[in-house]
Amino acid sequence: MRKDSITTPTSQDSKAMAIMDCLVGKFTPFYFVITMGIGISAMVLHEFPIDCIRKGSKYVGIVYFFINIVAFCVIHILFFLRYMIWFHRYGDGQETFLKMIRNHQLSVFLGTEVMGSTTIINMIRVLEPGWYYFTYTLWVINCIFALLCAWVLVFVMLSNLCEFKLSDLIATIYLPVVTIMVAASSGSSINQTLTEYPTWQFANCIICYMLWCNALFMGCILFPVYFQKQYLTGLPTKANVFSTFIPVGILGQGSYGIVIAFNNFKEMLERGHYESFFLGINVSEPDKLRNFIASFLHLSSVLIALFLLSMGVCMTMLAIFSIISYGNPGVWVKSMWAATFPLGTMSTGFTALFTYTGLTGFQVMGTIYGTALILITTYCIIGTIVFEIPWKQMKEIIFESRDIEKMV
Repeated sequence: MRKDSITTPTSQDSKAMAIMDCLVGKFTPFYFVITMGIGISAMVLHEFPIDCIRKGSKYVGIVYFFINIVAFCVIHILFFLRYMIWFHRYGDGQETFLKMIRNHQLSVFLGTEVMGSTTIINMIRVLEPGWYYFTYTLWVINCIFALLCAWVLVFVMLSNLCEFKLSDLIATIYLPVVTIMVAASSGSSINQTLTEYPTWQFANCIICYMLWCNALFMGCILFPVYFQKQYLTGLPTKANVFSTFIPVGILGQGSYGIVIAFNNFKEMLERGHYESFFLGINVSEPDKLRNFIASFLHLSSVLIALFLLSMGVCMTMLAIFSIISYGNPGVWVKSMWAATFPLGTMSTGFTALFTYTGLTGFQVMGTIYGTALILITTYCIIGTIVFEIPWKQMKEIIFESRDIEKMV
């Protein structure tokens, strides 16, 4: 009796540890893309371009938001276990967090962690507009991580700390850079809740615009590198072909960010908080200049957003052609997650243009991209649950343990 009381807990502990090994040993930073995809799907569902659909879809968006919270927590637990606590148990026993940073094929996905966090912050802002102190604090912290992710990871890839061949280069190199664009857009959205503090709001507008410019500049540097690789070595492998959607993300998010940012400037002018826009210049007729600047901001934001979205549509079609060229991708390819966030950014970009221009064509495009996003995200959630979780191995561990206990 005493022997059984000691043996049984030990058996249960080893069984639980074996199951954890199945989950943690398989984990890579790629899975952070799940929170990014589900997060933007929740946002698009909550802010769907068509009013009659949005009345019901916003509740589905809230469900997706809580699913994302669960996924966010689980994935972070697995990440800390894999690279900071139990790293000695897997691979060569030396795959620490710092070593992972030097592996560009893994470290770039840290950008998806930051973007996933941003989608959660955006939904908190939408669901609880009065929590602007809380959401702004979260945004500042997230913004710091975005800058660290972009600047540090780009530096590591440029330095001799990380070695790779041109043939190894795929569109995932955009992921660290897109984090800044997402942070800029999120900050501009949060900025809309700071109307009671015009000085604070104006300063934040400047910061968000600088972040937007930084991200666009770094993205423009990467476009020639990406296309050079495509021309010289051809398309990515079939397993990675869905990564061709990733460049769409910075274009769609950039269009959304510039529309929101310039609209914030415009609304500040219309409320009379326009002295800062004159930058110390003496103006004899400030009202006329205010109206001119407001009109200029509105028109320029639309033109810039259209420029980026037109490129985004082009890159979307190139990605679709790339996938078609390989034929049937199979029942499940986990890189399908790479298509979710870029499609969502295009939907939010077109929807923002519809909101500020009223042109139905933008609403239609936002709906097309939004519908595609929701369909592929839902499919990816199901595919991840069915194919990525090692059910077979866990089942074998559980039943094998039961058989051993019966024999004993």
